[in-house]
Amino acid sequence: MKNSLLFAFLFISAMVSSQKNETKRIITIEGNDTTIIDVQVNEVDAVIEKQMKISYSNDDNIKGNKRIQVFIDTIINNDEHVYLNDSNDSIQIVNGKQNVFILKNEMGRKSGAKIIIDGMMGDNEFEFNDDDDDDENIFSNENAHWSGIGFSVAGLLNSDNKFMLSKDAPFMTLDYTKTYAINFNVLEKSIPIYKEYIGFTTGLGFNWNHYGLKNNVDLNKNNDSIFGTINSSINYTHNSLRSTYLQIPLLLEFNSSANADKAWHLTTGVVGGFRLGSNWKTKWEDNGKKNSGKIKDDYFLTGLQANALVMVGYGNTNLFVQYSLKNMFQIDKGPALRPLSLGVFFDF
Repeated sequence: MKNSLLFAFLFISAMVSSQKNETKRIITIEGNDTTIIDVQVNEVDAVIEKQMKISYSNDDNIKGNKRIQVFIDTIINNDEHVYLNDSNDSIQIVNGKQNVFILKNEMGRKSGAKIIIDGMMGDNEFEFNDDDDDDENIFSNENAHWSGIGFSVAGLLNSDNKFMLSKDAPFMTLDYTKTYAINFNVLEKSIPIYKEYIGFTTGLGFNWNHYGLKNNVDLNKNNDSIFGTINSSINYTHNSLRSTYLQIPLLLEFNSSANADKAWHLTTGVVGGFRLGSNWKTKWEDNGKKNSGKIKDDYFLTGLQANALVMVGYGNTNLFVQYSLKNMFQIDKGPALRPLSLGVFFDF
C-alpha cells in the first residue's frame, strides 16, 4: 500500500514538474522586426498581453483606440492560408502548424503586427485600459504645427497693399539682403473638432524682426512721429530697426492623415503679438576701427500685432506667409506700412 501511494505521489509530482517545465515558443513579427521568446506554459497569457501592449503603444495606425481584437487561427499544413472571418485578408505561413494572432483596431484596419504561438487554439479578445490615455486629446499635439522654428524674408507693403517704394517712406527703404524674420514657437495646445483631421491650435512663441535700412540714415523721433535724417559724416556698414514680439495664435488646422509624419496639412488663422522690445542698431568704421551703436526705443512701433497666417506643409516641413492686419507704426506716428513675410517653418 505504501509503495502504491509513493508511486502515485512520484507520478503526480513528475506530471506537475513536466507541466511546469513545458515551454511554448512565441514569435512576434512587427514590420521587419522579429522577436522569439520561449516561455513557461503558465506564463504564456501574461507574455501575450505584454507583447500586445508593446505593439499597441508602438503602432501609429491604432493610436487612440482602446480595444485590440486578437484572432487565433490554426493552420492545418504548410500549404494552406489563414483566412480571417471578418475580412478579405489572408496570411501565408510556411513554418508548420501554428497559430497566428492578428492585431486589429476598432475600424478594422490591420495593424501590421502579428504574434505566432505554437500549439495554442481558440479565440481571445484583449482590452487595454490606460488611464493616462483617457485624459489625452484625440487630436494630439503631434497633429498641430505651431511649435517649431521658422525663417523668412520680410518686406513692407504700402497703404495700397503694394511693395513700398522709396517715396512712401525714404528712411524705411529696405536692403532685402539684410531684412528677415525669425519665429521660435515653444508651446502649443490642440483642441479637436473632428478627430485628428480638423482642430483648433493655440500656443506661445517669439518673433524677431530685422529690417535692414538701405539708406545711410539716422532714426529720430519727437512727440509726434518717427522720421529719418541723412548722416553725411558716418558711412554705416550696418543699419537696422529691430523688434521682438511675444505671439499667441488662434489657428484652424486641417490634416490629410492621422499619421502626422505622412500628412499634408493646411493651417490658417490669426496670430496676435505683444511687443517686448525694439531698438535701432548701427555699425561703422572709423580709421580702421570698428564701432557699433544701439539705441533702445519703441520708435512708435505698434504695441499689439494682429497677423494673418497661412501655412501649407507635409510632415514637419512647411511653407508659410504672414501678413500684418495692422500698420507697423502707431497711427499718425509713422508711415502707413504693413509687414509681410514669406518663409519656411520646421515644426517639432
